[in-house]
Amino acid sequence: MKTILGYLEKLAIFFENKERRVEKAQCTCGYMSILRRAATPSIGEKAIGDWSPFSRYPLVIVLSWAITICSALPLYAEDAWPFHGFIQGLASLRTATDGPTDKQFILLEERLQLEFSHNLPIEDLNLFIKSDFINDDAIEQEEDIDVREMYVDYSIGDMDIRLGRQIITWGVADRLFITDVFPKSWVSFYAGRPLQYLKIGSDAIKINYYPESLSLELIAIPLFAHDDFPTAERMFFFDPLPQTKKETAEPPETIENTQLGIRVKRYFGEYDITLYAYRGYMLRPGTGIILTPERLTYIFPKLSVYGMTLQRNLLSGVLSMETAYYDSREDRDGDNPLIDNSQLRYLAGFEREMASELTLGVQYYIEQMLDYTQYTGTLPPGFPRQDEFAHLATLNVKQQLLHQTLTLSLFSIYNFNDEEIFLQPEVKYKFTDALWLAVGANVFEGGKAYTRIGQFDKNDNIYTIMQYHF
Repeated sequence: MKTILGYLEKLAIFFENKERRVEKAQCTCGYMSILRRAATPSIGEKAIGDWSPFSRYPLVIVLSWAITICSALPLYAEDAWPFHGFIQGLASLRTATDGPTDKQFILLEERLQLEFSHNLPIEDLNLFIKSDFINDDAIEQEEDIDVREMYVDYSIGDMDIRLGRQIITWGVADRLFITDVFPKSWVSFYAGRPLQYLKIGSDAIKINYYPESLSLELIAIPLFAHDDFPTAERMFFFDPLPQTKKETAEPPETIENTQLGIRVKRYFGEYDITLYAYRGYMLRPGTGIILTPERLTYIFPKLSVYGMTLQRNLLSGVLSMETAYYDSREDRDGDNPLIDNSQLRYLAGFEREMASELTLGVQYYIEQMLDYTQYTGTLPPGFPRQDEFAHLATLNVKQQLLHQTLTLSLFSIYNFNDEEIFLQPEVKYKFTDALWLAVGANVFEGGKAYTRIGQFDKNDNIYTIMQYHF
């Protein structure tokens, strides 16, 4: 909490001197001078490269400077407080006794989130930022600034344009991802952070167009960001090559490597039907590797996805269906065992309120590996063989009690192929509209050291979160 109080103290100093900053912001150069000053190579005594994890992205730095100075404009010269957000404490304690003793806490963090929005002088142009200030004692008092979202919105007629870091979500499945091809944080999901932290922001331009009876979305992502998958620094899992040096090679950031996506949505009577297309990369480390005697390099193979979702009301609930074809563009013949084959994915789900404040959701998911004969024929000796069809089912139960102040929930995934299960129970209580406390667990049971769920078997954990909104 000391770190969070330090951040608040810095903010207080900032606004204590707001009159001087307002005068500076009102110079004749206006916003253009603000953007030019954003290119300065230092912040206080620290270089940008030392201060910000996003020094690679000049646009993000420019926007962060602009939004900080905008917060000192006369609009907020009175008593209005321009920020909203929360203060959060989270502890995730590993309960497995056969894991490494020096990693008892997966997460031990204090977090301050600030959310800020501002209507710019240009008509229909809005600025939004959501940033987290984090102190994590689980890894040697690691401090970080996570710019989760930072973008400008512009509306013109039937078109909305969003430029900057933003959370993009596709598909209708619940915590299973078929057409949702955008980056995710599996560390957050497996260690107990609130569900909003499962998704990672993409630095993108998104255009939404709404002609009559149709919704069209176009996305371009020039800057690559992969999934945040658990590593040995924070979690324990099986490593078949513990002595081999490991590194990650990301795709070069060139115009040719820009990720592109399109989504088209329309209602046909009672059916909500959406089509998706994506051209980019596999985002999970391990979907492609280059192995030499000296090192193992994780790569992100080229990928195209073509999918469809369907939703409609049925039997007082909601029926959801989703499918997609995954085109592994660097292994279309399926004869390279070090790159994931092309796949077909299918999902059917149903959610319904079974009783007052009691909601039940179920899903069945199938993942089919294409070119399976070629895969088995080229698999090196000693490598574990995947099944041609993977079958999974999920259950999501939520009960609210005591005038919706107490919430009991359980989410689970069962893998039929490897007879393994993931359980995520949670109890959450709201003391007030601003303050709540949650206690939960993440349990990995069954399977083997290299299977989907079994690889995390030594990371069972219990977590507690307290969050205060302001």
